[in-house]
Formats: sequence, C-alpha cells, structure tokens
Amino acid sequence: MREGASPPGAPRPGRRDRPIPADSPGIDVATYLRRLRSDAAVTYRQMAETVPCRHNTLSQTVDGRLTGWEPIRTFIKAIRDAAGPDKVPADAEERARALWTQARLRKGSPVVPAGPEPEPPEDPPAPELPQIPEQRPGGKLSSFMQRVAKVIRPR
Repeated sequence: MREGASPPGAPRPGRRDRPIPADSPGIDVATYLRRLRSDAAVTYRQMAETVPCRHNTLSQTVDGRLTGWEPIRTFIKAIRDAAGPDKVPADAEERARALWTQARLRKGSPVVPAGPEPEPPEDPPAPELPQIPEQRPGGKLSSFMQRVAKVIRPR
C-alpha cells in the first residue's frame, strides 16, 4: 500500500473542505459539524445517499455562512444515517443548535424556536352561501334575483 493511502474497505476521505474564513458568522457551527463528519469518517457523497439533497449542498452547510436550522439538522441526520448512530454523539443536535443560536444572536438574526414544526392551520370553513330572500318587501324578487334563484335552485 502506498504511503498516505486508505486501508482497503475504509471510506475515501474525498475532497478536503476549504478553510473557513475567520470572520464567518457561522464558524463555530461549521467547525463543529466538520468535526462530527471527520470523526464519523464519512464523505459528503455517502451522506447524500441518505438524505434528499446533493453532496455539494451538504458541503455548503459547513462553509461558514450562517444557514437556517434545517440544513444543519439534515447534515447531522445524514452523518448519523451514513455512519451509524453510534458514530454521532446523542447530544449532537442540541450542541449544534446552541452554537447556531449563539451565532444568530451575535449576527442579530432572529432565532426560530426549537421544537417540532408547527402544524399547518386547518382550512377555514367554506363560506356560507347567501340566503336568497323569497320575496322583496314589495312582494316579488328583482329580475336579477330571479335569475340567481334559477341558477341556485333549478326547478
């Protein structure tokens, strides 16, 4: 085996991540997520096979820009699914969430509360159809209302 080569059966390390700029708002989150991936010894392509996104999307999650919470959550799920739950600390999501929240607060961005996604609101009830008056105060329906009545209540 040549020097620096991976042993047979070991996952290939893939392309190295670019350095995170020191002034990046999400540097702490990105560093933590990169360390999780490195410790689990999985590639972005292996991770992408387990979640509904591409490998380059996963790598962009850890480039130092401050993303939303869902890409970070998906990144951790992808590591866990690709490497196995024993390769990712049980509190990984909580720790990442804390780092993400600190970064958002430093940047002045709003923080979405943790927890499950809110249930979508129920469809409002259908509006009631207007009641057609049987007769005008003078005794008969107007000609327009007579035509509407025929459409709504065909004889």
